[in-house]
Amino acid sequence: MPIRRYTALLIALWLGAGTLSLVWNLHEHDRQRRALALEAARTFLDQLKNSRDWMAGHQGIWVLRPEGRQESPYLDTGPGRILTTREGQILDRISPATMIRELSLIASRKKGVTFHLTSLHPVNPENRANDWEKIWLEQFTREPVEKSAVVVTERGPVFRYMSPLFVKQECLQCHTERGFTLGSVRGGVSITLPMTEAGPNIALVAGHLGAMLGGVLIILFFSHRINTGRRELMALNRELVNEIARRKEAQDKLKKAKEHLERKVMERTLELSTTNRHLNRKIHHQAHIEQALTAIYDEFFQLFNSAPDSMLVVDRNFEILRVN
Repeated sequence: MPIRRYTALLIALWLGAGTLSLVWNLHEHDRQRRALALEAARTFLDQLKNSRDWMAGHQGIWVLRPEGRQESPYLDTGPGRILTTREGQILDRISPATMIRELSLIASRKKGVTFHLTSLHPVNPENRANDWEKIWLEQFTREPVEKSAVVVTERGPVFRYMSPLFVKQECLQCHTERGFTLGSVRGGVSITLPMTEAGPNIALVAGHLGAMLGGVLIILFFSHRINTGRRELMALNRELVNEIARRKEAQDKLKKAKEHLERKVMERTLELSTTNRHLNRKIHHQAHIEQALTAIYDEFFQLFNSAPDSMLVVDRNFEILRVN
């Protein structure tokens, strides 16, 4: 039936639109998760850059040398490299990279966040690049713009971010003998943020499924109403067709009765016409007997008017001359 086909087509279109909307919203949800992770990574980066710039602006910071730690061979030697307090405590100047590396260890233990300065040619081997960092560092040599990606690791999905690190004037204060060029890309700052398992948004999926189910129920409801109205209309139409057929049959019967009556009238008219002609001849032949003819005419007139059947007299032109 056409209504069923239209209903199925409408349901298919509604479910298709709902599915497309769900896929789009899930995509947008995932995009927002990535955007939030990117914003968090940029926030971390700003904090690290601010700390690094502050340290570089103050020519580094000095901390107590832990027991057993040797002098760092990766900083230029010179006045102020090592300080001794009045109490005899030894203070070592540490670089921004060292500070960031130690902060990363603390952040990794507390929140699972890791970050460090890295380079294709690191001064300190501890800052050597990982395999995925090498790819982005090589891209920085051609296009120094930030990179980010979501990667699934053994620990679960993580958000990786790296921003190029440029050589500033403050960097040359601690690395004057390294051959650094002011403004060149020295390396990058990599940040790894843990992410929750990517999965469907239950509320979003439930909302779309509810809307799709509600739409299907509404379509089925109105389809049932339309189908019921259609059946009622078809029943009325059949009754109307039957009524028309009955009326046509009655009209046919009435027409046949009319034709039969007309034939009867014509037959009776013909009989009367024959009788009239016969009487006219008789009157013509017996004109000499006026009294007798008058008597016969009077008798016929009385019989004609008192006849139980309707009769009429017409001439040759079928004009009515007399009726009883």
